[in-house]
Amino acid sequence: MKRIIVIILLVIFNSAFISSGDIGNVIEGMKYGNAGQVAVYVDKSTEIAFSDGEAAIYDKNQALKQLQSFFATHAVKNFEVIHKGNNARAEFCIGNLVTRNGNFRTTIYMKKIENRMVLQELKFEK
Repeated sequence: MKRIIVIILLVIFNSAFISSGDIGNVIEGMKYGNAGQVAVYVDKSTEIAFSDGEAAIYDKNQALKQLQSFFATHAVKNFEVIHKGNNARAEFCIGNLVTRNGNFRTTIYMKKIENRMVLQELKFEK
């Protein structure tokens, strides 16, 4: 009986460290340079800032085009999570986007709106 309880507790404990669904999907999209997978989480308006100083607020279609262009120019090799956190209403991740043209410190900020996590801010810094 003790063994079963220990196994159940380990499963619950380990599941807390597995990527949460929404931000985990965005991280996976970043890892493979999949603009469509990232754009699924774009809110009605999402701020995206690029290392060239271009920062703007985009709707879902505009964000998809901007991300496709960025990933086409900077072929993604990998995305490494540096730090990740969350609370009841928000999730964030700071990571290193490894591309053929160099690395970008990337910040992902998601917020819960109407029971759905949406991308509020995405920053790429050289």
